[in-house]
Amino acid sequence: MLTTGYNWVLLPRCSSSGGEQEGSVYTMKNVTKKDLVEQIADRTGLTRVDTKIIVECFLDSISQALQDGTNIEIRKFGRFKTKKKNARRARNPRTNEYIDVASGYKPIFEASKELRKRINDAVGLQPTSRIAP
Repeated sequence: MLTTGYNWVLLPRCSSSGGEQEGSVYTMKNVTKKDLVEQIADRTGLTRVDTKIIVECFLDSISQALQDGTNIEIRKFGRFKTKKKNARRARNPRTNEYIDVASGYKPIFEASKELRKRINDAVGLQPTSRIAP
């Protein structure tokens, strides 16, 4: 167990949007683990080394839970889960050769309604309404 001696505090939301709006086109910037560590360290006052340990432990916990077949739900953020993919036959478009692809599991992230709304509000998009059949 990692103990840093720091108390948990409520922090204000980050002001950076993570992307830039250019006219009507929204371009996304990739955020790396290093960027996350720096942002969290700056906001919390923790050292970058401690923050890196916490971020890596968090990501390892998610990975281990998915490997164990457990879904992870983080309220107002989203859900991580795995989906079984059946074995199938695929074709290499370059050589037209058919190959058998083994069955396996695919990690999936489903964003919550709150996260989707926050993203759409930040980008200035309105969610599309579904038309009933």
